[in-house]
Amino acid sequence: MTSRERVLAALEHSEPDRVPIDLGSNLTSGIMAHALDRLRRHLGLAHRPVRVHEVFQMLGEVEMDVVERLGADILPVEPLVQFFGLRRENWKSWKLWDGTEVLVPGQFDVELDAEGGWLLHTEGDPTKPVEARMPRGGFYFDMPSLTESRPDGVPPRLEDVRKEHLLGPVELEHMQARAEQLRKTTDKALMLGPWDSTGLPWVGSIPDFLMLMLTEKAYVRDMFAARTEVAIANLEKLAACLGIPSTSSAWRATTSAPRTPSFFPPSSSRISSSRSCAFRTTGSTGTRAGRPGTTAADRSRAFSR
Repeated sequence: MTSRERVLAALEHSEPDRVPIDLGSNLTSGIMAHALDRLRRHLGLAHRPVRVHEVFQMLGEVEMDVVERLGADILPVEPLVQFFGLRRENWKSWKLWDGTEVLVPGQFDVELDAEGGWLLHTEGDPTKPVEARMPRGGFYFDMPSLTESRPDGVPPRLEDVRKEHLLGPVELEHMQARAEQLRKTTDKALMLGPWDSTGLPWVGSIPDFLMLMLTEKAYVRDMFAARTEVAIANLEKLAACLGIPSTSSAWRATTSAPRTPSFFPPSSSRISSSRSCAFRTTGSTGTRAGRPGTTAADRSRAFSR
């Protein structure tokens, strides 16, 4: 079996030739950059700096030589921006606390706090709010907007929640190009990773949202319904963009469970290079056009309104 066939068989509850293997196809199966650097050395692969493609957890990009050596079956198709407004492009050299040389997005830059830790501003712009902190000698960033309570916060309007999470043309075109390239050059299954647009819904920080589930049950119910509508709309856009037929098992899995990332094995669909992702945006969708990702600071500001 090819990797695509293997993953599709598993999704269809058929017995593949072996259990599919995953390393780095999504945020929860990744490997930290410093560990990936050591793994590459241990495997005797060509020495080159690892790209920190997910800055929040400082995860490294698992390149094809590692994928092939370990027999991994799944590759990621992710938005251009995942966290902190940082675009995954224009890579530059950086050193981690342990001295490991890596590559980080061009916008990535930090300032030092009083204890020598790293402070990361939104989009790496020092004129914008500090969105993440890493203590000196740390391994990953903390995101205060996810962990700190704001008792005086007011949850955002449902219409604002819908607007924030709708996928726009920039994200769709980026993921289409990535998927097309991987389909042409590999036999791997692909996993979509637009977590903010199809993943677990919440507003504000985690402690505030847990309290909201107790104090504003009707709001939370309506918010979950709104986010589910948006997730399905986003999945439909992605299906049209990537050429995924609605009859495929992968598509049925995503539309029935939009809170989870989704496998799209290429054996179940075909991408046409002539297919356009230039969607017309009207109404609330228009506010997302050309906006390549939202940040935790956006969510925090929405919660304080």
